[in-house]
Amino acid sequence: MSTTLAHRGLPAGVGRFDLLRLFEQVARPGFGLSSTAVALVRHYVLKTMDGDYLSDRICAVWTQACRFAEALGLTPRSINSAERELERAGFIVRNAGINGERAGDRQGGIVVWAAGINLAPLVERFAEMQAKAEMLELQTRAIQQCRAEIRQLGLRIREACDDDLRERAATILPDGRTARITNIDRLIAIRDALSAMLAAIESAPDPEPRALKTSDAPEENCAPNIQNQNSPRRCTAPVREPLDCGAACKIGSDSYSVQN
Repeated sequence: MSTTLAHRGLPAGVGRFDLLRLFEQVARPGFGLSSTAVALVRHYVLKTMDGDYLSDRICAVWTQACRFAEALGLTPRSINSAERELERAGFIVRNAGINGERAGDRQGGIVVWAAGINLAPLVERFAEMQAKAEMLELQTRAIQQCRAEIRQLGLRIREACDDDLRERAATILPDGRTARITNIDRLIAIRDALSAMLAAIESAPDPEPRALKTSDAPEENCAPNIQNQNSPRRCTAPVREPLDCGAACKIGSDSYSVQN
């Protein structure tokens, strides 16, 4: 690469710190970059000037790796490893001079040439990183919604009071939590499996009610007259018919005659 590699500049109204914030937002989740690589890009940007991001300018730094290592509390080997990582990912161009020497020249605040770390690829990928950030935001929302749906399914399964259903759900989601699952495809698979299992249980026909036992005996025999043992028993004399007054008097008279 030429030491005069220029770029087309950032969009209107976008500054270097806007670029840096966007990069830090997508670097790890969107491109899998290490924390050391992200910290190194921050240090690069801090070493540049606002004018370096205008169209047809050179945006570069030529600080030695050992100086970066000292500033970040790392070893020069770690810095070299992070620079190779950024180069493979297509965010920087390393174009050091002879024997790896880094140098450059800035005149009137404008970089004329530089042999070191060129940030032109980072500037050029602003629109791509912006699209990546929007995609990650949509993915985050989808993950949150899927987790919420899985929680609702888990609640319905617990309310079903079915031990077999709970055991089957535990095989799909062993610990019952999704906080550590960040893969949207895996979350969707868990949600669909729980939903299908619950739907199959809920759609199953209810078992037939048991037939009531019946008898052909007459209804009056169904209610036997059982006396309550606690009820008091009353003894009553048999009812006698009253005697005729005339007959009674005659009997009394005859008896008197016999005795006389």
